[in-house]
Amino acid sequence: MAERSSDMTLAFSLEALHRLEDPGSSIDDAREWSEYVGALAATPNGALSFTRERRIRLDFFSGTRPPSETLYAVKGNYRTERHVLVGVDGQEDLASSRNWEFQHVEDAAERAGWGLQDPDGTDESGTIASVRERLRDAIGR
Repeated sequence: MAERSSDMTLAFSLEALHRLEDPGSSIDDAREWSEYVGALAATPNGALSFTRERRIRLDFFSGTRPPSETLYAVKGNYRTERHVLVGVDGQEDLASSRNWEFQHVEDAAERAGWGLQDPDGTDESGTIASVRERLRDAIGR
């Protein structure tokens, strides 16, 4: 997501959504620069349940289909210039197997200004995020 193209379909994995501090706001923000936004999960209706509970509107979700089938179907139905999966470690192959670009949720969040939670569910937006940012600056990352 280095450049912001409105001619893009953006999918979030359920694991990536869990890492976001405020998934609803992040998806709303993504809608400003994406044509279509959706979510997918390996568990049947996992993405739908997660987003429905939070009243997050999606253009597509995996439902009972496996994530790879969802990516394939979405690419065929949503003809945009770019198709990007925002995910976590281990999901790179899922994206590449269906000719989607892949962005780690941490990289996407940093570029978009979205807050993250630690994998154990604690907020990274406060002191920990501040320390991490200073460390990144110090080591040049």
